[in-house]
Amino acid sequence: MSQDIFKKYEALQVYYKTADGQPFFQESDARNHAKTLDNKKVETVERPIEEIEGKTTKEVREYAINAKDSIALIKEATTVEALEVFADDERKSVVEAYAKKFAELNESTDDLGSVEGSDETNKDSEDETKD
Repeated sequence: MSQDIFKKYEALQVYYKTADGQPFFQESDARNHAKTLDNKKVETVERPIEEIEGKTTKEVREYAINAKDSIALIKEATTVEALEVFADDERKSVVEAYAKKFAELNESTDDLGSVEGSDETNKDSEDETKD
């Protein structure tokens, strides 16, 4: 069902679904409807990130029509390359999210490098030079 909604509304990044399966564009509308149901749960359904990867900055901006959607995509990124489409975004909140995620991903990369250059590796090379 979610794929049908995302196909029908190509700019839509997220919608809200109540326990009876009714979709809503606004969370407040979904919560109001859920009040009338036995099960009050409201599920947030997001567009899969795979549908956005590989698109140009302009295409991504068309999909991620607001800062909240852009920030959500930034938070889901697992590589610096995946962040590149947001590098020239000028919205303050997006810039802040980008900078934070960029630093996190670079820190992860640095951590991998420090594991490879650990003390044990250095001890092995010192032992070899003593012989």
